[in-house]
Amino acid sequence: PVELMAFTAHALEDRVRLDWTTATENNNAYFEVERGTDGVQFNTIGIVNGAGTTQSETYYVHDDITPLHGTSYYRLRQVDLDGAAKTSNTVVVQWNSLEGSTAWADANDVLHITATTGPGEWTLIDALGRRIASGSVDESGQG
Repeated sequence: PVELMAFTAHALEDRVRLDWTTATENNNAYFEVERGTDGVQFNTIGIVNGAGTTQSETYYVHDDITPLHGTSYYRLRQVDLDGAAKTSNTVVVQWNSLEGSTAWADANDVLHITATTGPGEWTLIDALGRRIASGSVDESGQG
């Protein structure tokens, strides 16, 4: 029913972005986006409507806005209009947040960052949304 060309997951600063492309679709109702921690058990974290029937390449995107810290496994469950379903291959992504992080500048304008979790990446953005600096925090939570 659906010819899946590609399915990928990318860790971003505050979410995991899932992208997939179909070459053709026949009676495609929707995709269930599933996430798991072990590659065996999965839970649905979102539903994306399908294109029904099309011979055109179709691009989809879904953002996991509450990703799990560490390694997560994602897959698609494609459901036809008649209820028949097929599961895609599984993709793996590593996402590390800096939850509980604090940043401050000392009297010498040196930026200090601490985090309750690490490692991770940080970006300093000014009030106009411009990127000023970026770096990383190590396993100890220091950056």
